[in-house]
This record gives sequence, structure tokens and C-alpha cells, in this order.
Amino acid sequence: MNERDFLYSEADAPAGSSAPEAASPAAESPVPVADAMATTDHTSNAAAAPTPTVEEPAPAVAEQPAPEAVAAPSTDTAQGTEAVATASEGATPSPADTPSTSGSEAPTASAEAATPEETKPAPVVITDEILARLQAAKDSTEAIMVDVAERVRGGLRVLFEGVKLFLPASQFFIKKTPSDEELQSVVGTQIPVNVFEIQKDDTGKISIIASRKNILKAEFLKNIKVGDTVEGTVSTIMPFGVFVDIGGFDGLIHISRISHQRVDNPHNVFKRGDTVKAKIIEIDTEKDKIALSTKEFEESPWTTVETEYAKGSRHKGIVRRITDFGAFVELRKGIEGLLRVSELSWTKRTGHPSEVVAVDQEIEVMVVDCSAEKKQVGLSIKRLSDSPWKGITDKFPVGAETTGVVKQVMGQGAVITVGGEFDGFMPRSKMRDVMRGKRIPYNVGDMVSVVVADVNQDDESLILAPKVDPNEAIFGSPREGARRGPREDRGDREPRARVPREAEAKADSNFSLADLLSDNEKTSLFGKSE
Repeated sequence: MNERDFLYSEADAPAGSSAPEAASPAAESPVPVADAMATTDHTSNAAAAPTPTVEEPAPAVAEQPAPEAVAAPSTDTAQGTEAVATASEGATPSPADTPSTSGSEAPTASAEAATPEETKPAPVVITDEILARLQAAKDSTEAIMVDVAERVRGGLRVLFEGVKLFLPASQFFIKKTPSDEELQSVVGTQIPVNVFEIQKDDTGKISIIASRKNILKAEFLKNIKVGDTVEGTVSTIMPFGVFVDIGGFDGLIHISRISHQRVDNPHNVFKRGDTVKAKIIEIDTEKDKIALSTKEFEESPWTTVETEYAKGSRHKGIVRRITDFGAFVELRKGIEGLLRVSELSWTKRTGHPSEVVAVDQEIEVMVVDCSAEKKQVGLSIKRLSDSPWKGITDKFPVGAETTGVVKQVMGQGAVITVGGEFDGFMPRSKMRDVMRGKRIPYNVGDMVSVVVADVNQDDESLILAPKVDPNEAIFGSPREGARRGPREDRGDREPRARVPREAEAKADSNFSLADLLSDNEKTSLFGKSE
């Protein structure tokens, strides 16, 4: 591999090497080559050198008579002696001391060209060996030690055996945006980094990106464990929780772990910049997530809950939330019980808790069950009174006929309230004799006649069936899926029987048999009418 293709960065040049390199044609090109192959934004400083300064030294060196003065010094004049001494010492001659041969501008150009050559280090060549070591470090994720040279735009300039690498600010620390003070604090020190990326374009320019984020992350995760107490600063507040910066790593306090009491909005508890003490609940190294909790530092209100809210005791509470399956009732700060839909009424089939209770409503409830370990309290409203199902068989025995009001119609059947108190269920399978095609023939609010098909006071179940009309019991009604004639009405309407036209005549019409005769027949029978 040609070393010239890897010409990338600069390092200190050996002392006394500038004069011979300036005299040879090959030595005139290192600066332009380095400028062409160095990264233009952050991987090299060579691109910042102005082009005119690079192109002018070549003719100036050719016109300068300094080498001849060294070869044959003149002893007759003091001025020649000073010139020889200055050239031999390597000092830059001033315009007044340097002899002029072709004009007054040549010595000035030579002095200007010599100044950057003495102060600016020669470019460093990236050899195959160094590149192979960097590539091996990248493939194995092995850490390498680098010297932090300076703070540059977007991050830091670091050196590995004289080769410049760029360490972005986003890869400097565990958190995304380290401060300028944190970046400046490591300048002049050695730090371990990983080779994050090596790029080479068509022109031979090589860019090497370093990172130390994973090194710090692995070290941080190695020194913590579940159950540790940590202290950090609130960095971000979200509706679902709070992120806390603990040594550059953001841990999450979920809203459910902020306090034993219910927290509706984390902004009501924390503000950005607050110092928080939390306990580590979970560590997920694969997803780089740490779960924290602050409610461990509060006294749990569930310690005495089984004694305070014993089974069968009555209490008053406030409805805080309503869901499809029930309502949450706050008994006191930090203690909420669940009032399920099935515990709202003995006899009513409740579709949603909002039909019985409302948010912020104060209600009386009875404790059904309580567990401090599970942190659960079961509540009931219907158990505040005795169950009316104990005498249901006496009031509605099987086979009894009664009337009811349709409360709800669904695909499986209909809910019908009988006796003004009990909600019975009429399944679709019981409606075959009254079905109109596939549609249930009832609407909400209809008054219907029903028969008690089954009753179970233990399961609080009442099954109803429709009371069938005697005519339908004898002749039956069109069943679902039955075949009909081509001229019969289909769908949900009753089939219409075919009736002769004579039968459709009105009773008060003057219809007679003579209306069936033609005019000639009428003339032959009755004669010509006047």
C-alpha cells in the first residue's frame, strides 16, 4: 500500500530537517498533499492553510543566494560574516542583513516561506501497521489510549501515536450533550476510547472517529446493582414519568413509582433540576434502561390496611376513576379500592359503571376482600343490603307467565326487566317461534309477555322465554332460513297469502253476475235497454 495514500495528519518534525526538504522538489509538495487529503471540517487542521503561502516558496528558494554564501564565505566584509553565521545557525535573516541579488522582494518571500516551515510540523504518514492496529481495535471493540490535544468544533481532537482522531461531543459522555466545561476538563490528559468508524474516500482522505460512550456505560453498569440507592438530577419530565440523570445515565421513575399515593401529573411533584434520591428497581443492560423508584422512601399506607379495612366493614369513599370493568374508590390517601361492575346491583344488569356512579361522587361501600401483600381492596355496593334472590323461586317459579320491559337488545338475546326489579335474560335460542328472519323482534322499551324458563338464586340467574301466540303455536311462523314461494315477500315481513280478486271486492259494491256478461249476451237476455 502506498504510504502517500494515507497521508493524513501532522506531527512534530525532526530538528534541522527543514532546510534539505525545502531544497528538494519532493519536499515542496507535502503541504499541498496534506491539504488535499485532510478532512475539511474536523479531522485535520491542514486544510486551514492558505493556498498562496504554499505556492510562493518554490521560486523564492531558487533565487536565494544563502547556499553559495555558506560554500564560499567572504572574510573581507562583516556583513558577509554575519550572513554566514545566521545561515549556519538556522535563524531567519532579516531583510536588512540579507544580500539582494535580483530585487528587494525575494528576501521577503524567503523569510515568509521559512517561518511556517520552522513552526508548522511536517505531516505524519499513516502506515499500514497503524491503520491495521486501528482497524483491529474497531473490530474487537478494544479500548485504546489517546492524548486529548484540543477542543474543536463539535468535540475533541485526540492523538493516537501522532495520528489525529476526532471524538464527537455526542460520543464523549454517556449523556447526549456534555457541557463545554466537561469537554475542556480533559484537554491535555489521556483517556481510553473505542475506534468508532474509519472512512476513506476516493481521494485517499481518511477520517477516523473515536468514542468513549460505551466504555463509560459498561463501567457505570458494572458498579451498580438492583437495590442500590442513587442520587441524581431531574433532566426530563414526561406524562408517564420522570427521567433522572445519575452519573450521566438517565434512569426512569415511572409515574406509578413516584409515590404510594396516586399521582396524576409528575409536574405536580417534580420540576427540572430537582435533586432526587431514588432506589434502583430494575436494570436492563440490553436496552440500556434503569428503572428507579422514590416511593420506597415513604411509609407504605398498606401496612395496616387489613386491620383498618377488614372484610365486611363499611366505609365511605370518593369515586376517582371509572373504567369499563369497574370504578376506583379512594378510601383515604394512598388507598384505593376497586368496585367491580358485578358488585353494583343485585338484580340489575349494568352495562357500564357510569350508569350507577359518577367521578368525585361520595358513596358508601362494603369491603369484600383486602390484601396488604397484593395492595388490593375489593368493594361492593349491592352487599350493603340483603340479596333479593333468596325468595326468587317463590315469586317467579319455573313456568310462570308475566310481563316485562325490554331493557337491552344484543346479538345473543335481550335483557328484560320483570316485576320492576329483576333483569332476566332471553337468549336467542328461545326466540325461534317469534323471530322475524334473522332479526330479534323486540325493541328497547317494548312491553312483552314472557315465561320463566329457568331460575337459580345461587347464581343470581333468571332465564326467560317469549310467550307464544296460540295461533302461532298451531300453524307456526316462518322459521329462519325457510323456503318461500317466488311471489312471497321475503326478509322480515310476514308472507302474504294469494287471494282471488273477487274476494278483494268491497262489501258495499253493486257487483252482480250480470257484470260478467258481454254486451251482446246482455242484449239477448234482457233486451235492448232504453
